[in-house]
Amino acid sequence: DIDECATTPCQNGATCTEGIGTYTCSCATGYSGSDCETNIDDCAASPCLNGGTCVDGINSHTCNCVPGYTDSDCGTDIDECATAPCQNGGTCTDGIDTYTCNCVAGYTAGDCGTDIDECATTPCQNGATCTHGIDTYTCSCVIGYTGSDCQTNIDDCAASPCLNGGTCVDGINSHTCNCVPGYTDSDCGTDIDECATAPCQNGGTCTEGLNTYTCSCAVGFTDGNCETDIDECASSPCANGGACIDEINAYSCDCAAGFTGSDCETDIDECAGILCQNGGTCIDGINTYTCSCAPGYTDVVCSTDIDECASSPCQNGGTCADGINTYSCSCVVGYSGSDCEIDTVDECASNPCQNGGDCAQGAMNTYTCSCVAGYTDSNCATDIDECDSNPCQNGGTCTDEINSYKCSCISGYTGADCSIGETAASPLLNSPEGIAVVTSAAVGLTAATALGVVVVILKVSMKGMSAVSKLKPSMGGGDGFDESQRNSSREKLHRRTSDDDIDDASDIEDQMSIIDEEPNENEDISLPGTPDPSPTFEQNENSKPLSPSDIRSEIDFGPRKNGPLVAKQYYTQFYNKLHSSQV
Repeated sequence: DIDECATTPCQNGATCTEGIGTYTCSCATGYSGSDCETNIDDCAASPCLNGGTCVDGINSHTCNCVPGYTDSDCGTDIDECATAPCQNGGTCTDGIDTYTCNCVAGYTAGDCGTDIDECATTPCQNGATCTHGIDTYTCSCVIGYTGSDCQTNIDDCAASPCLNGGTCVDGINSHTCNCVPGYTDSDCGTDIDECATAPCQNGGTCTEGLNTYTCSCAVGFTDGNCETDIDECASSPCANGGACIDEINAYSCDCAAGFTGSDCETDIDECAGILCQNGGTCIDGINTYTCSCAPGYTDVVCSTDIDECASSPCQNGGTCADGINTYSCSCVVGYSGSDCEIDTVDECASNPCQNGGDCAQGAMNTYTCSCVAGYTDSNCATDIDECDSNPCQNGGTCTDEINSYKCSCISGYTGADCSIGETAASPLLNSPEGIAVVTSAAVGLTAATALGVVVVILKVSMKGMSAVSKLKPSMGGGDGFDESQRNSSREKLHRRTSDDDIDDASDIEDQMSIIDEEPNENEDISLPGTPDPSPTFEQNENSKPLSPSDIRSEIDFGPRKNGPLVAKQYYTQFYNKLHSSQV
């Protein structure tokens, strides 16, 4: 019979039992299968608890437990507290693969093995020292602080250490007292002695008070500290201009000259012991005296007899004899009176002054003659020669007259002083003497300055009729003439005429004379040949050539409205006719 077991078909230690054409394997524990080839999975039933990992074995298994578990099936929680890991009284609480220690106060860390340092947070303030304990600390405070953490400054002012109203300011274990005025020291307990500095001057006595003092000044001083010397001169005690000198509680007066006394109140009597002589009376003054002398005496003490003859009171050679407050005159022959002032001889009785001179009796048998104009010397006997100054010009001959002269001009010259040439271009000229003359026509024109105004009367005779017109030529007034020269010129010119003939002499006769008369502005016209102040005078119907009837109607002996203008027009006609005859 074939042994089916011969091939050892049963594996893993199984026992083979041979049969007829078969065999049977009796498997060892942990195996299965016909040949016991299969290891039975002991982990199939998940025998491992609490997350343990099953590891199959031969008819067994092994559980690999997660941390915190144990036993074959990991069914047992490992008690981590079993070893009492929590120290210092900490309570252990088991956990999965761990434990927790609940520490008592003051300890920390995982197993409560660390004592907590309560001083680590520096709880003690203001410089205090911290001492660590179990779940506690102790603060040792510096002086001046208190409290569990030394957080409170001890109030050093609580006991009110400041006295006398001082204000306490708390410090660190100290205080400061701010004292009211008048007190000092740390607690304001000491009254300040304001007199300690000796404030009272000039011997004043100091009385101390609360924050003050009082000075009782010595006589003569004042003000708070007695520093001011009282000015006893302030009331001006020195009279009569005396100078006051201030002293301590006193004054002295330096008196002006003439006064005495403590206040210069007494006028010194300068008349004391002074003898005014010759009956003079002494009058006291300020630092002086005056002697009021009796009549006839003088000087300071009336010792000098006044010489009444010093003023030479005796006139006319009289001799003076001085007396007391008087004099007497011894007169020479011919005089009398107290001062020989009366002339007993009339020197003018013989009429010594000639030619109308006035005699005035003088002193000492003399007289004085006041001569009339034109005469001179002591008796007015000499006729003044007015020709001495050679007044006649251009070869004229001078004839002396009384207070005047007359010039006889050579041919070709005329005028009071022969100063005007007869060939002048204009028929009317202004000479240096103020003489204006028309010399080349049948008209005789002569004018002179009188009182600064010249007025010329033009008298026209035409066939039995006559007319008068006032013409004021444009001649300068004055020209240096004095009144006597004007009078002389006036007199000479009244005597002077000049007549020249022309063809119409039978029809026209002109005669010029001079009068002194104030000017009339309405009659201010100029003769031909002189500057015309109004060259554009108004024209009217009379501007045409004049006929005798025109003259009769417009020119009369009395003043008429158009008289001056007509006269000028007539004169212009005449001048033009005259000028054409010369040409």
